[in-house]
Formats: sequence, structure tokens, C-alpha cells
Amino acid sequence: MEARKTRKRKNEQLKIADSGDDLAARYRALLAEKINSDARAERAEKRAKELEELVRKKDAELVAAAEGVKKACLEISARVEQAERILANMETVSEEP
Repeated sequence: MEARKTRKRKNEQLKIADSGDDLAARYRALLAEKINSDARAERAEKRAKELEELVRKKDAELVAAAEGVKKACLEISARVEQAERILANMETVSEEP
């Protein structure tokens, strides 16, 4: 929608410049178009940098979460092994006369 408004504004400026054969008006219209284009490019570049930073931050969060999950799995595995050893000991004790 913004692009449509910008094109409409640019076309109106160019029509004014063409209708009066005023080179200065045409130059101003083209200069305004370049300024608007540069501003859009700067905004796009700034947004791209913001998104890159967000991706880096989310990636770091995912790595930290994955490490936490790995640690929790190792702890659970150690507890299961301990429980299996205790159960095996209980079975050997109950089998002895």
C-alpha cells in the first residue's frame, strides 16, 4: 500500500514536471524518488539486521534448551540405572536363604 502511494505521488510529480516542461521540477521529482528509495533501502537493511540478531538470539536459546534437555536425559538415565541396580540387589537378597 505504501508502495502504491509512493508510485502515485511520483507519477503526480512527474506529470507536473512534464506539463510545464520545467526541468527543475522534473529534477526535484526524481530526487524525491531517489530519497524515498534510499530511505526504504535503509529501513529494509535495518530490519534485516534486527532479524539476524533475533535469529542469533533464538538460536542461542535453542542451543541452551537442547543442552538442558540433554542434561536432564542423562540424569534420568543415571537414576534408572541406579534403580535397576537396587532392584537387582533386592532380588539377589530375597533369593538367599
